[in-house]
Amino acid sequence: MIKRPLRIFLAILLIIFLYFIWIGIGSALFGWRHGGGAIPMMLFLALAAFVWRTITKKTPEEKRKALTQNSDTDSKTEDADK
Repeated sequence: MIKRPLRIFLAILLIIFLYFIWIGIGSALFGWRHGGGAIPMMLFLALAAFVWRTITKKTPEEKRKALTQNSDTDSKTEDADK
């Protein structure tokens, strides 16, 4: 299992790589300039969002760990209030 900061770093690198591939293919095959306009850039942003969400989403263990940490801090604050 890869740690979350490393997954974020890898996602950023992959999105930058995808951007250069997107621009390279678009300019070479379709003759796009400046990213190809609004619709191709919206498609790229949707692809980038999908890649980001897929790589950085929490695993079930991370979700469970976050829930147990939140419940621990909630019980500590309740004890402090008493």
